[in-house]
Amino acid sequence: MTLAFEIRLVTNPWPDTVPSLLDLLATATRRRAEHIAEQAAEGNYRRESLALVLLDPTAPLSRPTGDAVLAVISIGEEGTRFAPNAMAKAAEHRDHGLECGALALTQKHRLSDGDFRNGFSAEVNGTIVGASGQNSLQDQLEATLFAAEFNYEVARARSDWEEQQGRGGWFSAAGEGKASYTGIWATSALASFRSDAD
Repeated sequence: MTLAFEIRLVTNPWPDTVPSLLDLLATATRRRAEHIAEQAAEGNYRRESLALVLLDPTAPLSRPTGDAVLAVISIGEEGTRFAPNAMAKAAEHRDHGLECGALALTQKHRLSDGDFRNGFSAEVNGTIVGASGQNSLQDQLEATLFAAEFNYEVARARSDWEEQQGRGGWFSAAGEGKASYTGIWATSALASFRSDAD
């Protein structure tokens, strides 16, 4: 059995190389929904609901966390109720560089009034996910599994894209890099020196 779910895709940092990002997210979410339903049916989970907040792993730390959300996901009838908690966990993790649960359990002094005080987030190879709806360890498990599968699916899609495109140095359909990279030689300099060939 698969629980109903909803995905709100906020941004796609890979429009050329992963244009089917929503489908990729649906596949990963369906697996979480099936797992949650199975665990609830066996009595291991207390409810058939979960919220996930996936942060954009390409977002530089200079971007505010609120602007670094890639997707918000609700699984089951109560999923949307837990979305604020999932967002808080992901945000606290990114902003403080430590899983939300570790902050809440051992570094309470780093959380201000209004910050979330329960549960774990997860980070897998730079992808941060907040999850809420189960107990702390189950939220951490679901966030970790989702992040790992998401990373795998994005890497696989990009590998497929690379095979289709052939050799090249940039991840773009036009085969060009960002202007901030390709325009580096045109950057004005304070001073310069050029030697002649011997």
